[in-house]
Amino acid sequence: MKLLDRYLLRNLLEPFLICFFGFLAIWLVFDLGENGRDFLDARASFKEIAYFYFTQLPQMILISLPVGLLLALIFCLRASVSG
Repeated sequence: MKLLDRYLLRNLLEPFLICFFGFLAIWLVFDLGENGRDFLDARASFKEIAYFYFTQLPQMILISLPVGLLLALIFCLRASVSG
């Protein structure tokens, strides 16, 4: 792999991971805020809540991947043009 390819990949991968995991974290916090009362009312254990979100994770990955990639590409292109 050429030096320029590694540089561009590294500059794209960092913002992509930040955006991707940021969207997943925002979704988790928002969903816990919405469903937290239901979990408490049902007296769900941590294991049951973790299993619930683990089953929801593939759907959220499919939603977050394109958005994270778009934002990372915009950031990468903006950084390469301005600097």
